[in-house]
Amino acid sequence: MCEFCNVDVNKRVKNISDENDEMQLNKASQLEVAAGWQHGFTYAEFNIKYCPMCGRGLG
Repeated sequence: MCEFCNVDVNKRVKNISDENDEMQLNKASQLEVAAGWQHGFTYAEFNIKYCPMCGRGLG
């Protein structure tokens, strides 16, 4: 388990981001992705089975 997928959802402090984009796990272990580009911004949630950082199974 890593800081990105910690079982205690209140301790999930790690996110992946740069100046335009951000990615994190929400409390339901869905991957939230927010992406910005020159002409706008988009947001999506994805149901995932494994942590993208350490490979641990989720749920």
